[in-house]
Amino acid sequence: MQINDFFYLLEKKILIIAGHEGVCDASKRQFTLSGVSIIGPVASVKDVSRAVSIHEPDAVIIDIRADDCDIVEIADRLDNLKIPFVFAAISTNKRDFVREGFNLNGDVAELRKITRALFLNAVSDVIP
Repeated sequence: MQINDFFYLLEKKILIIAGHEGVCDASKRQFTLSGVSIIGPVASVKDVSRAVSIHEPDAVIIDIRADDCDIVEIADRLDNLKIPFVFAAISTNKRDFVREGFNLNGDVAELRKITRALFLNAVSDVIP
């Protein structure tokens, strides 16, 4: 990651929503090195609501393999709360890799893409 990308991650809290074991070790290492606190992974709408109210995350990453019904409700709640979120393939398995979109798989370039989507768009909306 470039040095300016680290700035946007420092002291951020990112909630992970995944219906399985969650974030791979390589991604956890990259987040930790970047100053991020990971919340979760959580799977149910109830757990997401609880995590949001207790931890007040700065952003959310939603696994594209999470339950479809829950994803719609969760995304709607996050949107109403103005919490930025992205959908990502959360896996190190090559067949889970998505070409157009985000992959949370431990790759630094992918983490950089996610960081820019979550935090740079929000900054550019505020700063003229």
